[in-house]
Amino acid sequence: MTWFAQLRHVFAKDLRECRWFLLLYVAVVVVATGNASGWPGFALAGFPLASMLVVVIGILAIVTVVQADSPTRHDAFWTTHPLRPSAVVGAKLVTLSMLIGFGAVGQGIAAAANGLGGSDVIAPMAVSVVMFGGMLLGAMLVAALVPTLGAFAFAMVAIPGVMLLLMTAIGGSNTTSSDRVFSFAIGVPVLLMGVVALTWLYRRRDAGRAVRVLGLVFGGVTVLSAAARTEPSLPSVPVADRAPLTLEPFNGDDWDGQSAIQFVVRYAVTAQDRGLSLSAGRVILRLADGSEVQARVAGSYPLGQAVPDIDGIQFDRRDELSFVIPLPITSDVSRALAAGVTSMVLEGRVHVIEAEPQLIMPLVAGGEAARTGNRIRIAEGTSDDRRPALTVQRTTVESSARPAADGWPIATYALINRLEQEGRVLQSQGRSGSSGMLVIPGMSLRRDLLTFIAGSRRLTQGVDALGDVDWLRDAELVVSAGRVRGSYPVRLEMKMR
Repeated sequence: MTWFAQLRHVFAKDLRECRWFLLLYVAVVVVATGNASGWPGFALAGFPLASMLVVVIGILAIVTVVQADSPTRHDAFWTTHPLRPSAVVGAKLVTLSMLIGFGAVGQGIAAAANGLGGSDVIAPMAVSVVMFGGMLLGAMLVAALVPTLGAFAFAMVAIPGVMLLLMTAIGGSNTTSSDRVFSFAIGVPVLLMGVVALTWLYRRRDAGRAVRVLGLVFGGVTVLSAAARTEPSLPSVPVADRAPLTLEPFNGDDWDGQSAIQFVVRYAVTAQDRGLSLSAGRVILRLADGSEVQARVAGSYPLGQAVPDIDGIQFDRRDELSFVIPLPITSDVSRALAAGVTSMVLEGRVHVIEAEPQLIMPLVAGGEAARTGNRIRIAEGTSDDRRPALTVQRTTVESSARPAADGWPIATYALINRLEQEGRVLQSQGRSGSSGMLVIPGMSLRRDLLTFIAGSRRLTQGVDALGDVDWLRDAELVVSAGRVRGSYPVRLEMKMR
């Protein structure tokens, strides 16, 4: 037989022997796609279990295919026939491509159903293919190294470690703008090295040497990838554009019996389409004798919600915002307070967030819209005599290819009336949800059910009447996302009485 004939022969054999695994895999992909796309009858059914099963069954299928023609078992069936090792490897890679292809098709359908399409979906889909391919290829390599059932059981424990190693090398989640090119530049060669290693293993059939070589290769790649990671690079905000912040005591300076010092950061609002987030770093307590005590303060604190500029509409926003930061009273802080603190300094970094509208849709019960990876559905309003509410179902697709500097996990919901040129920011009064993979790794899906309070009446007859009926009849729901446009360090000081 020719090389291609041998490949077809082995591939056909694999399909016959593993047909039930492969059919189960296709069925699970369809269910996961339906869940993520919101198809009728699929909504939230088994989510996120179905997407997890896509990975698990995909791994089991490819492991079964490799084990059927193990390169390290000397009594393997393929070794007793005149089959070229490269043809056997080629048949296994065709099966691998088929599994990745089915998953990628489901991923693309689900992404499109959630408004992520066109050029916006190219990079996320590429990352998904590379990551899922890395996971399955890692499972193939481990399966190729284990000739017995006992070793196979051990391999099922080792596979997650290999997958984690590959995903770390490829780029995992939370990649930054500088990591995006790096992820492809590392991930694709890693996959190619895996294919070469698998081919070499089928030719040499030496498991011991293969383990040593693969360990060195993937270990080196992981170390290099970790060393090359960088934080997102954000432009520095000019001094003239920096918002004025002040630091004040929350409730005086009497901290006897309290577990934390609480102080307030105040922010004078300069523009409605710009918000801030303060990443606290450390607090310096200056003592009467001139010495200092330093303490760490962790956490990120949002300074208001940025709302977009839409046709010059003005929103009901306050001119000044504030939030409280607690500083735990540790033994060092307690001794500093006993010695007498004359001033306190807070150091951190401020991120400037600008709002961009993601969706604008009529305020109609049951209305649904999708754009840029967000699908919003206005559910029926719920109400009692005191607390009328608007319920919104939001499905959000997030990608490992999206730079961290491009997005911010803060969404703003508001109502606008273009005729009245007015806007109202909605305040969330409750939230529940779930999250998981979209269909295959590389893109994730989050579903949230949010309840908002904004007025005195309830949703009736397809018109939201949370406030004035006439005003809301022409109102639209605006969902915005914050984009980080820059950052700058801050050093705030307050004198103690």
